[in-house]
Amino acid sequence: MIEEVKITLSPEEALVLFEILSRFEESGRLEALDPAEARALWNAQATLESTLTAPLDDKYRELLRRAKLNLMGFTPANAVIVIKYGLDPDSSGFTHREVCDWCDRFCRAYYDAECPPEIEKILPILSGIDAQWEELYLANTYDLGALKSLDLDQVELPREWFQEWIRRLEECS
Repeated sequence: MIEEVKITLSPEEALVLFEILSRFEESGRLEALDPAEARALWNAQATLESTLTAPLDDKYRELLRRAKLNLMGFTPANAVIVIKYGLDPDSSGFTHREVCDWCDRFCRAYYDAECPPEIEKILPILSGIDAQWEELYLANTYDLGALKSLDLDQVELPREWFQEWIRRLEECS
């Protein structure tokens, strides 16, 4: 993946995009209210299209999923969202491996760190999810030979576990 992407906007495009994004921050709705705003969005998309190589990559969907997970901040609300992805990986597009890896990164982000009480409450749940994946489910379900050749993105944990983890996370909020 590219280390850094830089795009160039005209002053007008930048100002109009700033307005669109400011409105989105307030309302949660991203929409062009007039032709000028539509043009600014189209121009930004065209600039990205001519800059990025990932959309042409055979693994574009995988790259996009990873990018989305990498951009999700480590908050209790996002933890619930990510764990809900595991309830239906076919419709969410996220594999159980990706969900568990995100939980591991969340826990590592707060390892040996002073963290707010709302984070402190959910860390045992998230570290338990990672432990279930790496140390318990895989080790108890597959022998070593199978694990060596297994595509971990195809492995699915029981859905009931995700329901229970979501329930426990929601109880913490």
